[in-house]
Amino acid sequence: MGDAGNGCENSGGGGFSWAVTMGKIGAQVLAQALKEGNVSKERLQEYNRLYQEDQGDFYESQWQQRAVMLNTSENVTKFVQTAKAIPGYPDLGKVFGAFGGGFD
Repeated sequence: MGDAGNGCENSGGGGFSWAVTMGKIGAQVLAQALKEGNVSKERLQEYNRLYQEDQGDFYESQWQQRAVMLNTSENVTKFVQTAKAIPGYPDLGKVFGAFGGGFD
């Protein structure tokens, strides 16, 4: 859940609120699966669907940012170098803004 479940917000680095949402949805899905006696991988995939539905377009935008910004080792190196050079580091909103992410 949260950061460990890849639920970290790209623009601010936060994961707490996502962890709470992930935990709530995960508990609901697991409780229902246990009631049904079906904890198969396929049954538990409902978690992914419900989480994506809950997060809406924000979820998709986070994945698109990651795909564009960190798609090569050169981009990762540039990201780290830029992050360290930006006043206010480690404010990730400013760091992603430096990459043209449009964050204030």
